[in-house]
Amino acid sequence: MIIVLASLAVIGFILVELIHAQLNARVTELRSRGVNLMRLLAETPYAQFVSDESRRGILHVIYESANDGQLAYAAVTDLAGKPQSQVAAPGVNIPGIQPGATPSDWLGERTLSLDGAREIMEFHAPLFAEGDIAGHVRVGYFKPMLGLDRQQISFFATLSLPIFLLAPLFYFLLRREVRPLREASGEIQSLIESRALSTVDIRASGELGDFIERFNSLIEFMRGRIDNLEGEQSRLLTSSKLLTYQRMRVETVLQAFPEAILVLDDTGTTNYANARLANLLGCKIEDIVGRKPREWCDDPSLREYLSQLRAKASPAYAAGDLQITLSHAASKTLRVKGYPLFSPKESAEILGTLVVFHDVSEEMLAKRGRGEFVAHVAHELKTPLNVLAMYAEALQGEDGSSEAFRVEAVNVIGDEVARLSGLINNLLSITKIEMGHLKVETRRVKLREFLQDTFDNVSRSGRDANLSFKLELPDDISPVSVDKDLLRIAINNLLTNAIKYSNPGGTVLLRAVETDDAITVSVKDDGIGISAQDQEHIFSKFYRSEDDEVRNRTGHGLGLALARDIVHLHHGDLRVVSEPGAGAEFIIELDKDSGLLQKAI
Repeated sequence: MIIVLASLAVIGFILVELIHAQLNARVTELRSRGVNLMRLLAETPYAQFVSDESRRGILHVIYESANDGQLAYAAVTDLAGKPQSQVAAPGVNIPGIQPGATPSDWLGERTLSLDGAREIMEFHAPLFAEGDIAGHVRVGYFKPMLGLDRQQISFFATLSLPIFLLAPLFYFLLRREVRPLREASGEIQSLIESRALSTVDIRASGELGDFIERFNSLIEFMRGRIDNLEGEQSRLLTSSKLLTYQRMRVETVLQAFPEAILVLDDTGTTNYANARLANLLGCKIEDIVGRKPREWCDDPSLREYLSQLRAKASPAYAAGDLQITLSHAASKTLRVKGYPLFSPKESAEILGTLVVFHDVSEEMLAKRGRGEFVAHVAHELKTPLNVLAMYAEALQGEDGSSEAFRVEAVNVIGDEVARLSGLINNLLSITKIEMGHLKVETRRVKLREFLQDTFDNVSRSGRDANLSFKLELPDDISPVSVDKDLLRIAINNLLTNAIKYSNPGGTVLLRAVETDDAITVSVKDDGIGISAQDQEHIFSKFYRSEDDEVRNRTGHGLGLALARDIVHLHHGDLRVVSEPGAGAEFIIELDKDSGLLQKAI
């Protein structure tokens, strides 16, 4: 189709050029005819055109000789432009023209229009009579129009036929040349559909044959390259799996690490954070990883420290540590320390920074507790020692000669020594429990007899406190497996506290209740009671309430702490029920053997 259209375009172009050439040739021919005619007529005297005998003769001869239909009119005018003699083709009105005033306008060619339609090529020249200009002769020809005559049409058809016949020839030649390309295209499409690379078996000559040969060479090169890439991909896949496995192992180790871990790359961006860090900072891992500390860290001192780690990182730099208190958890104190991560191949190249967050809250509390513990012990030891020193000094003076004073001194010294002994024993017991050196030697104990004996010993020592003592024990209470000596210390401390904080005339009650799974032993008094705020701290070592009623009673704040630890060693529970001014009840709950077995199961 393209070849046919191209052939038609060529034929059309030839036709247009032929028409234009024919038009130009006609115009040239007419101009030559008109110019020659004007030369001939200009030599004819004016009188011959206007005499009666020859008025129509010369113009008629001119008109009749132009038998090709090109002559439109011929006319002779006087100097004023008035026609003196004329002849015209049918339907042609000779246009009136005023002659030029200057000699340059007398001879020449001009284009006129007949009634605004067809154009006329008019040639004009002056006519003389006895050497003077007497008039003008005008000859007009129809200006040639586009078109072909029969001879030209025949010539054009003869020329177009071989051009048009060349189209199928070119078409078949082109199909013969294109056939190998189509075969190659089919082969390539088959290769694409089969997703396989192979050479194409097509025989072609010339440049197409060279193309097929180069294409096959390219296929062979690509096949070898693909084989190499597949090998590289296999090695890379193996390396990637190995790196992923190693990364997972490292991340598993870091996740299991007892400390919070943060890893920064050489740009200061977070590469890794374990779950402990997210829990410690109260945020999500995805909010930390892939971001710089300034984007997720709210603590200004921590942000500055992390930025300094990146700025100062060098093989010779040993990062200091930072101690901060979290804003969202005031009870949490962290010690932060950074460690540069060096490249295994280049010891001078730093790949990033490992930041370890260590929760030192318990250490700080323990340190503060040790200080408070020493202060309390010093205070508790100083008070009885001051009393002993005072009475020892008094006994060495004049007051020592008084029998009554010596008796008082002996009693006071005995009480203070007993107080010191109890304090030291409690301290030793608590220390052994905390260090794990205290061995619990349990054996079957008849609880009724044990409680009866313990109650009698304590009640005898508290008879002078003007208190009533009551004991409520079931007759058939079951025996229990306990460390008799340790449990006696716990119950003694509870009974001693009940006596100490009871008001005169009050009652101290010891009772036991047995259920299917447990035995409950409670010590109740109707003394000054314990506030809800103090109940949260009374089992802490050396805790003393700020209440004046409590401060007026002697004590060192170790009895309840020791009692709780002893009960816990027996897998029991110690709790308190109390209100200010309504007394207090301390309840020990011990599981029976069946209960312990059930819990173990």
